[in-house]
Amino acid sequence: MSVDGVDNSLIGATLKAARESLKLSISDVSSQLHLSEKQIRALEQDDFESFGSAMLARGFIKNYARLLSLDHEPLLEIHRKTFPEDQIQSISYQTENVAYSKAPNLNKSKVLIAGILLILILASVIVYKVIGHQSVAVQSESVAPEAEANVQGGG
Repeated sequence: MSVDGVDNSLIGATLKAARESLKLSISDVSSQLHLSEKQIRALEQDDFESFGSAMLARGFIKNYARLLSLDHEPLLEIHRKTFPEDQIQSISYQTENVAYSKAPNLNKSKVLIAGILLILILASVIVYKVIGHQSVAVQSESVAPEAEANVQGGG
C-alpha cells in the first residue's frame, strides 16, 4: 500500500532516515519529544501496536515528523488506512488483585463537627495554660510583699 509515494512499511524508515540525515540520535529525539527511547525505536520499526492505541501512535508520528521538519500528513494517511480508528478510546486496567481499604463512612458534617470540637479543646487548653500561668505570677507577687512585711516586723 502506498500513499504519496510512502509505503506503509516505510513510515518508520522515513522517520529514521530523516533523523539520521539531521544527525540526531535516538536519545536526542527522545529528550525533545519527551518519549522513551523504546518508543522512538518502536516508531522507527513500525511497531505501532506497542502503543496500544492507533490514536496515540498517530500523535507520536505527527510530533516526530514535525520535529524532523517532515510533512506529517502522508505518514498519518498511511497509518489511518492501515490502522483504523480505535473502537474504544479509553485505557482499561485489570484490578482483580487490587486490595481496597474500607474507609469509614464519614460525611462532611461529621468531619466539620469533629474539627470544631478539636479547635475548641485546643483553645481551652491554651486559655487554661495562660490563665494558670498568670495566676501563679499574681500569687507570687502578692506573697512577696507579705513575706517582706513579716521579715521586717519580726526581725
